Amino acid sequence: EAEAEAEDNLELKEEFKIIIDRIQIGVLPRRHSIFKFLEQCRTKKDLRRAFVIVDRYKPWMTVKCVRTGSLLIRAAIRAGEFDAAIKILHDHRQMRFRLSASVGKDLLDELGAAGEIDKMIESYKILATFVPGIVHPETLVIMIRAMLRNDEGEKAVEFFEQWRIAGSRLKPVSYKVLLEGFNSNLAKSEEGEARDALLKSRDRVKDFLQKDNLLKDPTMLQLLQYMPPTAAGPEASQGGGEPTAEEVQEQAKA
Repeated sequence: EAEAEAEDNLELKEEFKIIIDRIQIGVLPRRHSIFKFLEQCRTKKDLRRAFVIVDRYKPWMTVKCVRTGSLLIRAAIRAGEFDAAIKILHDHRQMRFRLSASVGKDLLDELGAAGEIDKMIESYKILATFVPGIVHPETLVIMIRAMLRNDEGEKAVEFFEQWRIAGSRLKPVSYKVLLEGFNSNLAKSEEGEARDALLKSRDRVKDFLQKDNLLKDPTMLQLLQYMPPTAAGPEASQGGGEPTAEEVQEQAKA
Protein backbone atom coordinates (compact mmCIF):
# COMPACT_ATOMS: atom_id res chain seq x y z
CA GLU A 1 0.00 0.00 0.00
CA ALA A 2 2.90 2.35 0.83
CA GLU A 3 4.43 1.69 -2.63
CA ALA A 4 1.09 2.39 -4.30
CA GLU A 5 0.77 5.65 -2.35
CA ALA A 6 4.29 6.70 -3.36
CA GLU A 7 3.48 5.88 -6.99
CA ASP A 8 0.29 7.93 -6.81
CA ASN A 9 2.25 10.89 -5.41
CA LEU A 10 4.78 10.62 -8.23
CA GLU A 11 1.97 10.57 -10.77
CA LEU A 12 0.41 13.65 -9.20
CA LYS A 13 3.80 15.38 -9.16
CA GLU A 14 4.20 14.65 -12.88
CA GLU A 15 0.69 15.89 -13.58
CA PHE A 16 1.52 19.10 -11.69
CA LYS A 17 4.59 19.63 -13.88
CA ILE A 18 2.57 19.14 -17.08
CA ILE A 19 -0.08 21.66 -15.99
CA ILE A 20 2.49 24.30 -14.97
CA ASP A 21 4.50 23.82 -18.19
CA ARG A 22 1.35 24.34 -20.27
CA ILE A 23 0.46 27.53 -18.40
CA GLN A 24 4.01 28.90 -18.79
CA ILE A 25 3.94 28.56 -22.56
CA GLY A 26 0.50 30.15 -22.72
CA VAL A 27 -1.50 27.00 -23.37
CA LEU A 28 -4.62 27.06 -21.23
CA PRO A 29 -5.23 23.72 -19.46
CA ARG A 30 -8.77 22.41 -19.51
CA ARG A 31 -10.71 23.13 -16.35
CA HIS A 32 -11.51 19.49 -15.75
CA SER A 33 -7.78 18.71 -15.54
CA ILE A 34 -7.40 21.37 -12.82
CA PHE A 35 -10.39 20.01 -10.94
CA LYS A 36 -9.11 16.44 -11.29
CA PHE A 37 -5.77 17.47 -9.79
CA LEU A 38 -7.43 19.20 -6.83
CA GLU A 39 -9.64 16.17 -6.19
CA GLN A 40 -6.56 13.96 -5.92
CA CYS A 41 -4.69 16.12 -3.39
CA ARG A 42 -4.11 14.29 -0.13
CA THR A 43 -0.90 15.60 1.46
CA LYS A 44 0.65 18.92 2.44
CA LYS A 45 2.93 18.78 -0.62
CA ASP A 46 -0.05 18.16 -2.86
CA LEU A 47 -1.81 21.13 -1.30
CA ARG A 48 1.18 23.43 -1.90
CA ARG A 49 1.22 22.39 -5.55
CA ALA A 50 -2.53 23.01 -5.74
CA PHE A 51 -2.06 26.59 -4.52
CA VAL A 52 0.63 27.15 -7.16
CA ILE A 53 -1.67 25.90 -9.93
CA VAL A 54 -4.63 28.00 -8.79
CA ASP A 55 -2.42 31.10 -8.47
CA ARG A 56 -1.13 30.64 -12.04
CA TYR A 57 -4.60 29.80 -13.32
CA LYS A 58 -6.34 32.77 -11.66
CA PRO A 59 -6.90 34.81 -14.86
CA TRP A 60 -9.16 32.06 -16.20
CA MET A 61 -10.76 30.62 -13.09
CA THR A 62 -13.44 33.18 -12.17
CA VAL A 63 -16.24 31.35 -14.02
CA LYS A 64 -15.72 28.20 -11.92
CA CYS A 65 -14.58 29.85 -8.70
CA VAL A 66 -17.27 28.10 -6.61
CA ARG A 67 -16.03 24.63 -7.50
CA THR A 68 -12.36 25.66 -7.30
CA GLY A 69 -12.76 27.03 -3.78
CA SER A 70 -14.72 23.99 -2.65
CA LEU A 71 -12.11 21.58 -4.00
CA LEU A 72 -9.28 23.57 -2.43
CA ILE A 73 -10.95 23.56 0.98
CA ARG A 74 -11.62 19.84 0.78
CA ALA A 75 -7.99 19.26 -0.24
CA ALA A 76 -6.88 21.28 2.80
CA ILE A 77 -9.16 19.21 5.03
CA ARG A 78 -7.74 15.94 3.68
CA ALA A 79 -4.22 17.22 4.29
CA GLY A 80 -5.14 18.29 7.84
CA GLU A 81 -4.25 21.89 7.01
CA PHE A 82 -7.13 23.71 8.70
CA ASP A 83 -5.32 27.08 8.78
CA ALA A 84 -4.98 26.89 5.00
CA ALA A 85 -8.71 26.15 4.69
CA ILE A 86 -9.55 29.19 6.82
CA LYS A 87 -7.23 31.35 4.70
CA ILE A 88 -9.16 30.23 1.61
CA LEU A 89 -12.35 31.43 3.30
CA HIS A 90 -10.77 34.85 3.95
CA ASP A 91 -9.54 35.10 0.34
CA HIS A 92 -12.90 34.13 -1.13
CA ARG A 93 -14.69 36.71 0.99
CA GLN A 94 -12.24 39.46 0.04
CA MET A 95 -12.47 38.60 -3.68
CA ARG A 96 -16.26 38.25 -3.43
CA PHE A 97 -16.11 34.72 -4.79
CA ARG A 98 -18.97 32.41 -4.02
CA LEU A 99 -18.72 29.23 -1.99
CA SER A 100 -21.23 26.44 -1.45
CA ALA A 101 -22.88 25.99 1.94
CA SER A 102 -22.22 22.24 1.81
CA VAL A 103 -18.44 22.64 1.78
CA GLY A 104 -18.73 25.21 4.58
CA LYS A 105 -20.65 22.71 6.71
CA ASP A 106 -18.09 20.01 5.88
CA LEU A 107 -15.30 22.27 7.11
CA LEU A 108 -17.14 23.07 10.34
CA ASP A 109 -17.84 19.37 10.88
CA GLU A 110 -14.18 18.41 10.34
CA LEU A 111 -12.94 21.18 12.62
CA GLY A 112 -15.33 20.01 15.32
CA ALA A 113 -14.25 16.38 14.90
CA ALA A 114 -10.62 17.47 15.28
CA GLY A 115 -11.43 19.36 18.48
CA GLU A 116 -10.60 22.72 16.88
CA ILE A 117 -13.56 24.50 18.47
CA ASP A 118 -12.17 28.05 18.34
CA LYS A 119 -11.24 27.63 14.67
CA MET A 120 -14.69 26.18 14.01
CA ILE A 121 -16.35 29.27 15.52
CA GLU A 122 -13.97 31.58 13.61
CA SER A 123 -14.77 29.79 10.34
CA TYR A 124 -18.50 30.05 10.95
CA LYS A 125 -18.24 33.80 11.53
CA ILE A 126 -16.45 34.16 8.18
CA LEU A 127 -18.86 31.87 6.33
CA ALA A 128 -21.92 33.65 7.73
CA THR A 129 -20.84 36.90 6.04
CA PHE A 130 -20.80 35.65 2.45
CA VAL A 131 -22.14 32.09 2.04
CA PRO A 132 -25.92 31.84 1.50
CA GLY A 133 -27.53 28.97 3.38
CA ILE A 134 -24.82 28.54 6.01
CA VAL A 135 -26.96 30.16 8.72
CA HIS A 136 -29.19 27.12 9.03
CA PRO A 137 -30.43 24.91 11.91
CA GLU A 138 -28.31 22.04 10.54
CA THR A 139 -25.19 24.17 10.98
CA LEU A 140 -26.13 24.97 14.55
CA VAL A 141 -26.61 21.28 15.34
CA ILE A 142 -23.20 20.40 13.84
CA MET A 143 -21.46 23.02 15.94
CA ILE A 144 -23.35 22.40 19.19
CA ARG A 145 -22.64 18.68 19.03
CA ALA A 146 -18.94 19.34 18.43
CA MET A 147 -18.69 21.75 21.35
CA LEU A 148 -20.38 19.36 23.77
CA ARG A 149 -18.30 16.40 22.56
CA ASN A 150 -15.25 18.45 23.45
CA ASP A 151 -16.57 19.47 26.89
CA GLU A 152 -17.17 23.06 25.80
CA GLY A 153 -20.63 23.38 27.35
CA GLU A 154 -20.27 27.05 28.23
CA LYS A 155 -19.20 27.94 24.69
CA ALA A 156 -22.14 25.93 23.35
CA VAL A 157 -24.62 27.95 25.41
CA GLU A 158 -22.96 31.26 24.49
CA PHE A 159 -23.03 30.37 20.79
CA PHE A 160 -26.66 29.27 21.10
CA GLU A 161 -27.53 32.58 22.76
CA GLN A 162 -25.76 34.58 20.04
CA TRP A 163 -27.73 32.62 17.45
CA ARG A 164 -30.97 33.57 19.21
CA ILE A 165 -30.01 37.23 19.58
CA ALA A 166 -29.20 37.41 15.87
CA GLY A 167 -32.77 36.34 15.17
CA SER A 168 -31.76 33.14 13.39
CA ARG A 169 -34.40 30.45 13.19
CA LEU A 170 -34.33 27.87 15.96
CA LYS A 171 -36.07 24.50 15.86
CA PRO A 172 -36.99 22.26 18.81
CA VAL A 173 -34.44 19.73 17.52
CA SER A 174 -31.68 22.27 18.19
CA TYR A 175 -32.74 22.51 21.82
CA LYS A 176 -33.03 18.72 22.00
CA VAL A 177 -29.47 18.24 20.74
CA LEU A 178 -28.17 20.85 23.19
CA LEU A 179 -29.91 19.30 26.21
CA GLU A 180 -29.03 15.73 25.23
CA GLY A 181 -25.40 16.78 24.95
CA PHE A 182 -25.46 18.32 28.41
CA ASN A 183 -27.12 15.23 29.89
CA SER A 184 -24.58 12.96 28.25
CA ASN A 185 -21.74 15.00 29.77
CA LEU A 186 -23.51 15.09 33.12
CA ALA A 187 -23.82 11.30 33.14
CA LYS A 188 -20.05 11.01 32.67
CA SER A 189 -19.14 13.74 35.15
CA GLU A 190 -18.16 13.42 38.79
CA GLU A 191 -19.59 15.46 41.62
CA GLY A 192 -17.84 18.77 42.01
CA GLU A 193 -17.21 22.04 40.19
CA ALA A 194 -17.32 20.50 36.71
CA ARG A 195 -20.76 19.00 37.27
CA ASP A 196 -22.03 22.21 38.89
CA ALA A 197 -20.83 24.19 35.85
CA LEU A 198 -22.70 21.83 33.51
CA LEU A 199 -25.90 22.17 35.53
CA LYS A 200 -25.54 25.95 35.58
CA SER A 201 -25.11 26.06 31.80
CA ARG A 202 -28.11 23.77 31.32
CA ASP A 203 -30.21 26.09 33.49
CA ARG A 204 -29.45 28.90 31.04
CA VAL A 205 -31.01 26.79 28.29
CA LYS A 206 -34.16 26.62 30.40
CA ASP A 207 -34.39 30.42 30.21
CA PHE A 208 -34.12 30.26 26.40
CA LEU A 209 -36.86 27.64 26.26
CA GLN A 210 -39.15 29.83 28.34
CA LYS A 211 -38.56 32.84 26.08
CA ASP A 212 -39.28 30.70 23.00
CA ASN A 213 -42.45 29.19 24.52
CA LEU A 214 -41.04 25.67 24.50
CA LEU A 215 -40.70 25.08 28.22
CA LYS A 216 -43.96 23.11 28.38
CA ASP A 217 -42.84 20.68 25.69
CA PRO A 218 -42.82 17.20 27.34
CA THR A 219 -39.52 16.22 25.71
CA MET A 220 -37.80 19.39 26.88
CA LEU A 221 -39.15 18.96 30.40
CA GLN A 222 -37.89 15.40 30.58
CA LEU A 223 -34.43 16.41 29.39
CA LEU A 224 -34.27 19.32 31.83
CA GLN A 225 -35.26 17.15 34.77
CA TYR A 226 -32.55 14.54 34.24
CA MET A 227 -30.04 14.41 37.08
CA PRO A 228 -26.91 12.23 37.10
CA PRO A 229 -26.48 9.57 39.80
CA THR A 230 -24.68 10.69 42.93
CA ALA A 231 -21.73 8.86 44.43
CA ALA A 232 -23.99 7.54 47.18
CA GLY A 233 -26.75 6.47 44.81
CA PRO A 234 -27.35 2.87 43.74
CA GLU A 235 -26.65 3.76 40.10
CA ALA A 236 -23.10 4.91 40.82
CA SER A 237 -21.72 1.40 40.60
CA GLN A 238 -23.08 1.03 37.09
CA GLY A 239 -20.66 3.59 35.70
CA GLY A 240 -21.29 6.60 33.48
CA GLY A 241 -22.57 6.67 29.94
CA GLU A 242 -25.32 8.62 28.24
CA PRO A 243 -28.70 8.58 30.02
CA THR A 244 -31.28 6.44 28.29
CA ALA A 245 -34.76 7.66 27.37
CA GLU A 246 -36.17 5.38 30.06
CA GLU A 247 -33.93 6.96 32.71
CA VAL A 248 -35.02 10.43 31.70
CA GLN A 249 -38.69 9.45 31.74
CA GLU A 250 -38.41 7.83 35.17
CA GLN A 251 -36.77 10.92 36.63
CA ALA A 252 -39.40 13.13 35.00
CA LYS A 253 -42.16 11.08 36.67
CA ALA A 254 -40.40 11.32 40.01
